[in-house]
Amino acid sequence: MFKTVIRDEEHNEVSVDYMHNYLGNTRWFKITYYHKGQAREVTRYGVWDDKCRAWQTKNNDIAICYQQVDDNGQPEGYRTATGITNIQAKPARLDS
Repeated sequence: MFKTVIRDEEHNEVSVDYMHNYLGNTRWFKITYYHKGQAREVTRYGVWDDKCRAWQTKNNDIAICYQQVDDNGQPEGYRTATGITNIQAKPARLDS
């Protein structure tokens, strides 16, 4: 069983609010987590929109509901990830 511990660039543990704000300010992100149905770690690409959220489960794990996208950025539906081992994000574009 994987337990999610998410850390920032300085390796400090971060809160659910931090994750919500961080992912909300990205163009896209890559998330790696334990997929219970496949009984293995998987890596998926996602985007954050108004329907997405992050929360702490009753098992004290972090869960993230995100919109999964394919290699071309086309939506593939919403997914929920727990047992998260890694998140890498592309920062939002700066306004010109």
